[in-house]
Amino acid sequence: MKYLVKEQWREHESGLVVSNLGRVFVPKTKYSKEHFTYGHSDKDGYLRVMRNRKNYLVHRLVAELFLPNPDNLPQVNHKSEVK
Repeated sequence: MKYLVKEQWREHESGLVVSNLGRVFVPKTKYSKEHFTYGHSDKDGYLRVMRNRKNYLVHRLVAELFLPNPDNLPQVNHKSEVK
């Protein structure tokens, strides 16, 4: 049985709005319309989103906004190390 998770949204300093489920809302800019995205897969299999000519890894955005980091660790990996 699957349990439904309530989706929560938080704004990143880049202006991207990220959900705890990994969806990303990109607000309107003068170069693009506002839209939802999961990102684009890079050569290593990680999802990336571009904002203001800078790439952001989706799993890092979710971790920064939703996971506590009391030890100020610099990296985010999956538990199983599988992408």
